[in-house]
Amino acid sequence: MAISDFFSREAGQRRRKLLDEYIGDNIEQVIPPNLRALAGFAAEANPVRGMQESVLSSRVVFDPEQTKEARLRAMADMGMEMAFSVSPAVLARMGYLTPAAGAMESLLGGSPTTDAIKEQAGKTAADATGIVRSVASGDTEKLGEIFQRGGGDAQSLSASVPSDEFPLVMDYDDIEVVDPMDLVGATFTPTPADLLAAGTKATGTTAAGNTRQTQRQGGVLFPLQEPYYNADVGWLVDAKGKATTKLGKDADIIGVTAMSRQAHQSNRSTADEYLGELEAFVRDGRISPDNIKAINKEIRDYGKNTTQPELKRLKDFVGFDSPNFDAYMKTIGFDARAAISKQMAAPKMEKYGVPNFQRVLDSNIEQRFIGQNQGDSMLFFKPDRERGIIDLEAEGLPPHLSYRHGFGRDGELFRMKMPVSRGLMYPDFETEYANRPSMLSPSGQVNEANVAYAFGRALPTQKMTPDQARNIQEATDLEMLQNPTQAKMIESAINGQWSTSLTPKNKGGVSSADYERALKRNPSYPSLEPYTAADINAGKKSGELVTQQLGGGDIYFSLKKNPDYTWMNDGKSIPELGDNEVDLVGVINNERGAKGIAGPSILGKAIEDGATVLNAFAVPSEAHPQGFLNNLYGGYGFEEIKRVPFSKEFYIEDRGQNAYDDLLRQWRSEGWDESQGFPDVVLMKWKGTDGQRTNASQRVFETGFEGFGSRETRDFVGEAEGPSKQSSGASSGQQTSGQNNRQGDRGTVQSGDGSPISSRLRGTLDEFQNLTSLQRRNLGLLSNGGK
Repeated sequence: MAISDFFSREAGQRRRKLLDEYIGDNIEQVIPPNLRALAGFAAEANPVRGMQESVLSSRVVFDPEQTKEARLRAMADMGMEMAFSVSPAVLARMGYLTPAAGAMESLLGGSPTTDAIKEQAGKTAADATGIVRSVASGDTEKLGEIFQRGGGDAQSLSASVPSDEFPLVMDYDDIEVVDPMDLVGATFTPTPADLLAAGTKATGTTAAGNTRQTQRQGGVLFPLQEPYYNADVGWLVDAKGKATTKLGKDADIIGVTAMSRQAHQSNRSTADEYLGELEAFVRDGRISPDNIKAINKEIRDYGKNTTQPELKRLKDFVGFDSPNFDAYMKTIGFDARAAISKQMAAPKMEKYGVPNFQRVLDSNIEQRFIGQNQGDSMLFFKPDRERGIIDLEAEGLPPHLSYRHGFGRDGELFRMKMPVSRGLMYPDFETEYANRPSMLSPSGQVNEANVAYAFGRALPTQKMTPDQARNIQEATDLEMLQNPTQAKMIESAINGQWSTSLTPKNKGGVSSADYERALKRNPSYPSLEPYTAADINAGKKSGELVTQQLGGGDIYFSLKKNPDYTWMNDGKSIPELGDNEVDLVGVINNERGAKGIAGPSILGKAIEDGATVLNAFAVPSEAHPQGFLNNLYGGYGFEEIKRVPFSKEFYIEDRGQNAYDDLLRQWRSEGWDESQGFPDVVLMKWKGTDGQRTNASQRVFETGFEGFGSRETRDFVGEAEGPSKQSSGASSGQQTSGQNNRQGDRGTVQSGDGSPISSRLRGTLDEFQNLTSLQRRNLGLLSNGGK
């Protein structure tokens, strides 16, 4: 089928016919019998009734005779009916279950539950959009599989809220999936896009907030924003000439390709958002006016001293406190904006008390794409050449902070089942460029940075062949693995690719400076022990503190010998602890694309290397009045032995008022409020055996793994209130990181067999072990398994 046929009115009528014939008679068959009995709703609230109402709405969605507005309204109705039919599992997937459970998912990939109804619902809940996609693609066989999926990340520490001006008309997962074989003969050309989020506005990464509440306008998902989607705007560019160039390409379809995870640092929206954080810091006294002047001078001095002609103009930088800042940022080019961003991210800026620039970048990146490789094709559309160049202002459309001109979209957006790598989407370019001498490193390996740059300059055209389409079909035929980063972290963990601070950085060891930067960018930094590079270096010298890093990524932990916990017992030793304890501290997971991997990896490796104790804040919530993390660590053999109350006074004395305000913000994001009292600090002791330590880092990923320690330990739920009144401040750092994630992990429910590994993660691990060579290539994995 030609691409023009796919978007035709006749194709829409065929999809509607399929919907009527298949779902109309068979929808009740996919409702699990046990859920029919458990639901017990009245007729109007019955899951089957909800699905039937959803089907009625979905007929409007797929009816090519309906108006766009009617189809969008029907889509919303359809989603609501489906949500009611599969509650409460969908509530978890959408992020409305306790955020503390979401924090656990970020670390371990599944939250324990003893509620049989929730567990079963989580295992069998339907991804409502799966039905839509199956109908759209004409694939009725998959309808019976839809109810085997379930769950999702609960939302936690978010630096944004949905945009009221630029809401998304649909999520990325709801974009129609096209079979590559239907695109054979079509020609493609890329348009690179940074990964800035769309459809949200900034609220700040600290308790200070953001004075500007910048509207985030994308990014890859730019064309899904309501004002532009309804006007059939396909893409925007920063100059009319670029729009002319793209429209002049001899290609049927434009593919939006991912830029690097740092590329949005030069986006004007990022500059505006960062300025909003700076203004909030100045307003709240976190940064002085004198320091702002010093920061401005740093930028001007850089402009004076740089040897790059295009950056010389920064010697006249107007300053972050200038009323002309916004206008100035519009007059300078991409490279100059990027240079300012890099200067703000430099360690030397920390002495001025500025907001953490990398944390801002982490917060305003599109969470759904954070684990993708540069060059991956994310979505596609047919350009409307007859419409010509679009001027947003002339057409009465809302202005964009970065761009004014663009071009239209002819028909609907579509995507492949998964993003497609540059090599599989544009094989002719890869063949021509990959072996050029300028594309190779001194060792003879392909220099990815050079190839990516050449790709962005060339913007090649590729005609889809039958063989290429079949390759893409196979490469993207995955159900559980979510992105390349997740696959790479799994591979690193399974292969034991841990580096250590005992090895010099130039020989593959951990950089103490990298560790400190990773710690400070973590959104849970207020609840973590603030180790510095000096601490890591001192620990390396004494052998008392050893830090490890997984696969060169942003996943770390440290083991500290002979910890002193007398502060938890009025200055006296704790009877349950011996003389040679090893404390698990400084846990960091900034690889948010690797959902569920960090926890098993860290705990398995830490136990293997001798960890015996840990401590953490037990943040109470309605679902977990005693705190959540004791349940979590119980699955790995840790038992709570003591808890002491948190001391506001001691914390402020140690970390300061600003850090305290940020800590409260973090806790509130996890479902806590002041009425529940301050979280306690819990101390946990490992109750496993020496035999269980052997190869623990591998065993946590093996099929059938059910945790460490005795059954009693694994089922343990902490009940100790901690009679001691000894106050405490920050914990050693077992708090997980978290961000707003619309897409979620679709797997917060455990496998139900006593294992701390969720069923979703178990399925992901199984799928990883059976990847084909094409699937590995699409994920950017080495053909030899990384060994």
